[in-house]
Amino acid sequence: MVFIYFQVHYGDGRHLLALTMQEADNIAKMNFPAVTLWTFAITGTKISILLQYLHLFQLRKTTRLIWLLMVIVMLGGLSTFGVIMTACIPIAAVWNPDLRSRAKCLNQRLFWQIQSAFEAATCWAMLGLLIPTMWKLQLSRVKRIGIIALLGLSSSSCISSVLRMKSAFDAIPESADEVHDFTWTGIMATIYAVSELHTAIICCSLPAMMPLRFIMCPCWFPSRRTSGLMPGRAPLPLALQDHKLVVARPILPTPSMTDATAQRDRIPRPDVTQPASDSSEP
Repeated sequence: MVFIYFQVHYGDGRHLLALTMQEADNIAKMNFPAVTLWTFAITGTKISILLQYLHLFQLRKTTRLIWLLMVIVMLGGLSTFGVIMTACIPIAAVWNPDLRSRAKCLNQRLFWQIQSAFEAATCWAMLGLLIPTMWKLQLSRVKRIGIIALLGLSSSSCISSVLRMKSAFDAIPESADEVHDFTWTGIMATIYAVSELHTAIICCSLPAMMPLRFIMCPCWFPSRRTSGLMPGRAPLPLALQDHKLVVARPILPTPSMTDATAQRDRIPRPDVTQPASDSSEP
């Protein structure tokens, strides 16, 4: 995000003819580390989501598919990083147009089309792996709503990846002889890439944020401690639920057991040893 901020600061989003040569070079320089870090970020986020899938699903067939998809995502991220580092030889030709005449560069249009298609395919594969298994589970209404919201965010991330793939076709010209107005044509690809990454991060962070639902909306999500109580009966405090705790002594002085026995002995009692008088005698 920092490098994208500097890209916008130097004039990214405007036509190349409206910028100076120094501003265009600065935008190209900031774009190189931004794309590199984005590759690591999107790869790490997808791996984190797949690790959560491993914690959620226990079937052997499903876990094998998750591990296979994780290896594919990891290899794709490493391949993208390797291609970015060797896009031009020397690498300075990526942001310095004066060196491109004698530099050896890869076909950027073909590379980003393949990379965008790969990211979109892995995103839809992750979503397709989650939906059939989730619908077979018997969950409560609240959990189903949460899963639907999570799937909705995941689908929006996949839609962003598809839109980024389409924008990659329009951002880079087919012929190297054409004027590449990258500061204008590449802005939509940047927007879709950022939205794809941030939506994936939100999907990855939602399971860890689930305990906050008890703090924000306790009436919507009753806890397990009070779910089995009778309606209308308040639960006891936690201190009174533990019978091993020592009850606090009263503040006012109370008579001891010896004093209470002595006071009881002073009270006159009727003599029960003598026989009662016969009321039938005259």
